[in-house]
Amino acid sequence: MWLYLALIGFATLMMAVHFCLPRIERLSARLEAAGGGTEGGPAVQGPAELALYSAVRVSAIRDGRFSGPVTHDERHPRVGDVGVIVEVYRTPELGYEVECSDPETARNVWLTTMHPDELQPLPCEAGSGAASSGWQAP
Repeated sequence: MWLYLALIGFATLMMAVHFCLPRIERLSARLEAAGGGTEGGPAVQGPAELALYSAVRVSAIRDGRFSGPVTHDERHPRVGDVGVIVEVYRTPELGYEVECSDPETARNVWLTTMHPDELQPLPCEAGSGAASSGWQAP
């Protein structure tokens, strides 16, 4: 019985290699043609990734993403809000978990996932913070 199961497992592995290997080779060739490749270096230029804990300003909001009722935050994000990136997601696409807090009370105003095109990085200057960045109380 175990021999039968081992043969089935081996056959499944061989089928996977047979079907996936050509795809991997084509992808590798495309990466090489794009100037990057499998030996390091970026292959495809995407949006510039923002660093964890960077200050950002909400510059746009896609297609009414926050039009429903507020469930667990004080309010929805608004264009012009300032927040901090608390998590970077790279799969399935680049995205950021951004937290916006009231600078006077340190209460969380909202915490949500944002697309890269919805955020604008803020310059990092000595003495800057949410209180001096133009954040407006709700």
